[in-house]
Amino acid sequence: MDPCLEEMVLPIIETLKSHVKVLVATDPEDVRVTFRFARVCSLLYTFIKFRGYKAISTIGSHTLRRQ
Repeated sequence: MDPCLEEMVLPIIETLKSHVKVLVATDPEDVRVTFRFARVCSLLYTFIKFRGYKAISTIGSHTLRRQ
């Protein structure tokens, strides 16, 4: 799974970053935005629980630092 892990996790991290930007810019009461944000977080949480936080944090660390 490790060779494909980056290919699976990076799109989730990019989607999470875009949802955070939208969530900050819109009304926090918007159900659609918060539901999508929760789904993406749940998916990332599943990867973290399955593979471990150390493996996931090394993948996402260089993309999160660019901001």
